[in-house]
Amino acid sequence: MDTFSFNYEQILTATFTLFAVIDVLGSLPVFIGFEEKMGR
Repeated sequence: MDTFSFNYEQILTATFTLFAVIDVLGSLPVFIGFEEKMGR
């Protein structure tokens, strides 16, 4: 029974995708705050 065997390619793809999404979402407030500070 190898129903729990891992497909490492899928795991890596999912990990990098989640990291990219979280990284972009996490950096948006930083860019917004930086633009507000430079504008003033």
